[in-house]
Amino acid sequence: MSNKHTDKKHVFINGTIYDLTHLNDFIYKFETDKNIFNIFVYFSCHCFSDEKLKYNQNLKFSCCNSKNLSELRGFCIHRYNDSLKIKEHIIDMVNKGRVYFADKQNYMIIPHTKYTIFFTLENKIESNSQINLFIQSAYFKKDVIKDRDNNIPFDTLVQKIYNYEKIDFKSKKNR
Repeated sequence: MSNKHTDKKHVFINGTIYDLTHLNDFIYKFETDKNIFNIFVYFSCHCFSDEKLKYNQNLKFSCCNSKNLSELRGFCIHRYNDSLKIKEHIIDMVNKGRVYFADKQNYMIIPHTKYTIFFTLENKIESNSQINLFIQSAYFKKDVIKDRDNNIPFDTLVQKIYNYEKIDFKSKKNR
C-alpha cells in the first residue's frame, strides 16, 4: 500500500487509513421564499490537508484540486479531525446562516467557533434549480473577519447567484 495516496474515500498516510466518506459529495434541498434549490456540495482535499506540510515526506500526498489538476499537499490530522463535523456546519449555514465575503471572490462561514469554511457558489446552467457549493478549504483561523458588516444571508446569496446577479464583494448593498 502506498504511503502517499488518496482517493475520494480514503487517504493512506504512514500505514494508516483515514476515512474520507464524511467529505462525499451530497445534495441538500434548500427552500427560499421564491424557489426550491438543490445545493450540490462537494469538497477539496484542502479540508484535511495543509500546503505547508507537503514538504514533510511522511505526510505528503497527491490530490486533485478544483480544476482536476494534481497537486501536492500534506495530510493534517488537525484539519482532518475538524472536518468530521463540516457537513453539520454547512447544513446549519444553509438553513439559517450569514456568510462573509472573503478576500478572493469567495465566501466564508464561521460556525460559533473560529473554524472557517471557504467556499464558492455557482449556478449550474444545465439545471434550473441546482446551485454548486464548492468547499475550497476549512480550518481554524485566528483573525477571521476584517469587516464584520460585510456579510449576506445565505438565502439572499443563493437567490442572487441563481438570478445571475452581480455580487459586489466590496459593497454592503448586497444585503
